[in-house]
Amino acid sequence: MKPPSRFKGFPNLRKLHIQSVHASRKDLEHVLSSSCNLEWLKIDRCDLNDELTVNGLLTHLRYLHVEYCKITKIKFHALQNVYINYSEAVFQQALTSLLKGLPNVRNLTLRIDGQHIEKQWSRDNPLMFSHLRHLQLFMLFSYCDDIDKILYSVSFLKATPIIEKLEIHFTGFRLWFADVGPRRQDFGQCKYKYLKSMCMTGFKAARGQVELLLHVVENAPALEIVTINTKQQVCEELPPYGSSRPPPYEEAKKIAINCLSVALPQNVKFSVI
Repeated sequence: MKPPSRFKGFPNLRKLHIQSVHASRKDLEHVLSSSCNLEWLKIDRCDLNDELTVNGLLTHLRYLHVEYCKITKIKFHALQNVYINYSEAVFQQALTSLLKGLPNVRNLTLRIDGQHIEKQWSRDNPLMFSHLRHLQLFMLFSYCDDIDKILYSVSFLKATPIIEKLEIHFTGFRLWFADVGPRRQDFGQCKYKYLKSMCMTGFKAARGQVELLLHVVENAPALEIVTINTKQQVCEELPPYGSSRPPPYEEAKKIAINCLSVALPQNVKFSVI
């Protein structure tokens, strides 16, 4: 994609989907900056291999969807609604990149297919999603090495001081009853004063999932609704639990109920599916 020399953009365009296009950073930013009334933007399967920065040019943009793109950094200061799909990314690095590039986002969906999680995160990191209210986090566990690091996703939550709605969607058969990883006491407390609703799907009674649930419940005084679903939302179960034998959903449900029934206040609506 290379705009002609006299390209004047699409000043009346409201919605744009760029798919499977090879473009330089300069050309893509030129097209976007020339579409000043753009409200909805999706960039899909475009190997930019560079940053994508738009500062103060797309003031009407309300929604950004980036999926399967080789973009090293995204920077849209005025953006509020974002869907990002990374592939084979380091969780903490992806988080830091988003913190720097999307400071005003209010609704964020982050999906990392085959993410790697590191065992460190600076507790004194000043970066915050100061406006984020709704977070959907999709975590696909393809590697056994990362099963013991689920609780390190707390680093994301600690950067969301005013979050109100939290959804975490797990995928990966290796999660079933995985008794590995740290305890929540190792991470200290962090109050989520405004959190009202939490939903977790793909619950397989892994220690990291249980500890993450308890961490949130114990630090969310305004919590009203907690929903746990043992079914995966992204894809069907893979072996060893698939067509050959049913997954142990009922056992996972019992563990969720036993762990949270004591920790949850009586006024919280609690359901396990």
